[in-house]
Amino acid sequence: MLNRSAEVNHLQLADQHIADANRLIRRLESLILNQRVGGHDEGPTHLSIRALQNTLDAFIVHRARIRKCIADIDAGRL
Repeated sequence: MLNRSAEVNHLQLADQHIADANRLIRRLESLILNQRVGGHDEGPTHLSIRALQNTLDAFIVHRARIRKCIADIDAGRL
């Protein structure tokens, strides 16, 4: 049997990971602008953003699963 309290804790952690990833993506996007203005190669930063965006997408899917689990616990299905 799943523990609702533990799932809520997992949800809070997932929310934090998503917020952190979004902040880092914004920071990297700012870095790209600075690199462009400075005439530097943006390629590695673009690769980092793509990798982080893929990770963020996985975090979002995982968060949705946690939310569903909590809803199922609340509905008595789990």
